[in-house]
Amino acid sequence: MPLSVAAIFSVLLIMTGVSKLRRPTDTARALAQMGLPAPRATTLSVAILEMIIGLTALATGSEWALMAQAGIYALFLGWVATALLRGIPMTSCGCLGRDDTPPYWGHVILDGLGVVASIGAAVAGPAIVPWGLAVVASIFVVILGAWLAWEILGTGARAASLSS
Repeated sequence: MPLSVAAIFSVLLIMTGVSKLRRPTDTARALAQMGLPAPRATTLSVAILEMIIGLTALATGSEWALMAQAGIYALFLGWVATALLRGIPMTSCGCLGRDDTPPYWGHVILDGLGVVASIGAAVAGPAIVPWGLAVVASIFVVILGAWLAWEILGTGARAASLSS
């Protein structure tokens, strides 16, 4: 997969899936607060789906995997925007498997970037990445970008909840 913002969102999807597997309670609670069924199997299924889509998009860079990634980010965008617009009091959006990450508008923006980046990468198609130092630099940038996105979700949510 070419070095792209879409790869950052693939890694972020893997990370959020792993966190939901480790701590599914917050995601189940967020589902219930939105009025959706929240059995443990649903939460675990969402987590596994996130990891499969993220891994497939990252490993193959295929158009269908990137479009699936765009689709899941569009669902997340809709989820968080709905919670915010309806004023649903949540201690967690369920994304990070932590109870201190309430939905906030920065999350909506980040999800929107995930949609745009994933569609852009799908439309652009795969590119050949030269081996060597460029690959090492690419991996570093993707991991750094995913970590920064994770921090934006968590720290931004906590900061937004303190200011309201």
